Amino acid sequence: MWPRNYIIPGQSGTHRQLALRVSAALLADSGLTTTGIEVVTMGLDRNQHQGLFGESFVRVLASAAGLIVSRAELDVAGDDFTISHKGVLGATRHPKIDVQVKSWSQQRAVRRDGHWKYRMRARHFNELAGTDFALPRFLVLVIVPDDCAHYATTRHDVVELKHAAYWLSLQDHRPVNGAPDATVPVDVPEANLLTVEALRALMTPDGPAGTGA
Repeated sequence: MWPRNYIIPGQSGTHRQLALRVSAALLADSGLTTTGIEVVTMGLDRNQHQGLFGESFVRVLASAAGLIVSRAELDVAGDDFTISHKGVLGATRHPKIDVQVKSWSQQRAVRRDGHWKYRMRARHFNELAGTDFALPRFLVLVIVPDDCAHYATTRHDVVELKHAAYWLSLQDHRPVNGAPDATVPVDVPEANLLTVEALRALMTPDGPAGTGA
C-alpha cells in the first residue's frame, strides 16, 4: 500500500516543478488502494530544453521549405534527422540528407573571423567526416538565447524564433583518432546561414554540399 502523500523528488534546477496530484479514484483501475499520491517532478533541464528547441528550430525551417523530417527509431548512426524532398529536385528523385543538430547558447558561443568556433566530441565529428556515407551529412549549429524565455516571441502577424542556425559539411575532413569524448575544433562559417533556400540547395548534388563550405 502506498503512503498517503508519497513524494517523488525531481532534479535540482531552475525550471519550475510540476506537482501532479493523483487521486485514489484515478488509481483504482490499477488496483492501488491509497487515498492519494502527490508526485513532484521536474520539467526539462536546461540542456534538454535547449537541445529540443534547437532540433525544433531546424524542423520549422524544413517544414517551411516543404521538406519532410524523419527520425530513426534508434539513435545509433550519429544523425538526428533525415530530411527528404518529395519528387524530383534537379536531376534527383526523392533526394535526402542526414543532419546532426547541435545547439549553443549565445553566452557561450565564440565567433571570430567570420566563423563560429565550435568544439564537438570526436565521436560526433567522426559520424560526419568523410564521404563514405549513403547520404550527404551536415552539421547544423543553432545559436540560441541564454534564457529559454527568449526562445520564441509570438505576435498576431509573426512568430520569431531566436537566434539562427548555420550548416557545415565535413565531407572534406577525415575522422580523427583518440578518445570518443575528446573535442575537435570546428569552424562553422557565418555565411552558411540556414534558410529555407539554403536547405533546398543542400538537397541537390550540385548545391553548396558539393563545395564542402
